[in-house]
Amino acid sequence: MCLGLFLYRFNLDTGYIFKEDTARDMLAVLRLYQNKKLTLIGPPISLGQYGTHVLYFGSLHYYIGMAGLLLQKFQVTAATIPNALLMLIAIPMFYALTASATKKSWQRLLATAIFAASPVSVIYTRIFWNPSPILSLSVFFWLCFYYTYSKKRQSLWIFLAGMLVGIIFNLHYFAALPLLLIPILRIKSWRLSALWFVGGFILASMPLILFEFRHSWYLTQGFIQHLTNGTTTGYRTILNRLSRLDHGLLVPFGIYDAEFHYKKLLQLPRVFTASMGTLLCISITLWLHTTRNKILHTSFIYAGIIVTTFAFIMTALASGFSEYFMRYLFAIYPFLLFLVIFAFLNYKSTTVLLLFLTVYALVSSLSIIVTPARSPYGYIPIREIEKISTLIRKDNPKPPYNITENIIGDAQATAFRYFLERDTAVKPASEKEYENLNTLYVITQSEQKTLKEQRWEFTATKGLHMVKKIRIDNEWLLVYRK
Repeated sequence: MCLGLFLYRFNLDTGYIFKEDTARDMLAVLRLYQNKKLTLIGPPISLGQYGTHVLYFGSLHYYIGMAGLLLQKFQVTAATIPNALLMLIAIPMFYALTASATKKSWQRLLATAIFAASPVSVIYTRIFWNPSPILSLSVFFWLCFYYTYSKKRQSLWIFLAGMLVGIIFNLHYFAALPLLLIPILRIKSWRLSALWFVGGFILASMPLILFEFRHSWYLTQGFIQHLTNGTTTGYRTILNRLSRLDHGLLVPFGIYDAEFHYKKLLQLPRVFTASMGTLLCISITLWLHTTRNKILHTSFIYAGIIVTTFAFIMTALASGFSEYFMRYLFAIYPFLLFLVIFAFLNYKSTTVLLLFLTVYALVSSLSIIVTPARSPYGYIPIREIEKISTLIRKDNPKPPYNITENIIGDAQATAFRYFLERDTAVKPASEKEYENLNTLYVITQSEQKTLKEQRWEFTATKGLHMVKKIRIDNEWLLVYRK
């Protein structure tokens, strides 16, 4: 837990990635708090996000973040405090889960350390993003599911497992989808007890169910519409999509990155990483074959493998052209690590490889936490964003005024907008109001870049003239007025 606390909180002010989804959701939380409003739905999902029928996840993500922000007067990094606490609780829970595979303390401690220190656990615990809490909540789910085999009061553990799936479903529909196979796989052994699972799921899903009742099944209709009309994530053949099945096995050790990019320690050849992925699959198969009579609850293991296999195939097929959607595997992530680690610990030769991968993963995680947010991908440090926002506030702009940026693609400057709406009495116009402004603030890497790209946010108000140009670290703040 001490290692986890260090990895999840050290250097967060300097390394926090505050852009796009993370900034959008924090701004939504701030507005909910300032307007004293409640909501049943949360962030938009990528499916249909720019269409006429926008779909949304549940709102639990907002309130998890709000709990942290209230602790430190809406300082940006405070939104990750609840997520970090959940992960710290999940670490001993993961240790308890490892009892289903071995009684050797050193193996269980090694497995738990890998879970706590893997780049996936570290990078996603350090950001405010709706799938992030699933990493810890999924540990609670798998432990409850294991207890349905090994503990008494089975109905209680089934009910809790169903509730946890409902909570995960609220945070991210597609991540929860593989877990919905659980009652189907266990219908014979659970019989009527499966109703406890369904009951727990429904109870945890009540906010979304209430929203659907109040809005004529808006989300359900939207899913049917998008699935009927079809959707794409870039043209790739089925074989090309499935060729990345091994990514899910290797991202946890830092060999690949996923949605949030970081500099990898080594650029390994594809033939090498594919071979390693194949070795992992073979090791898992051999482990199951040689230990099937030693593991007390093989039914738990095989049910988990079916769910994990489904999640892998779904993720490989759905991932974008340039990104692997690791978030789709968050709900099965603890069980995935469980399989890989104990399969490798079954033989001395693969144990040595596992130790190498563990060191590689830990060094990758240390590299992540000491690397400043500014990177080749254009992330801007929080302090610089706040500094620029303070300069705008002190400029006392006459409304209506607005802000845009010309750096990483977020033309509405969501991250900067968060600080302005938090700290200023006269707030900027909304993200859609860029016409008839008195003042427009532009954050850019160069004036020439802004003039060349001619984004709508920059050109919507006619007759603006640059009156001020201020250098802040690596960016320019351009002030345009009528």
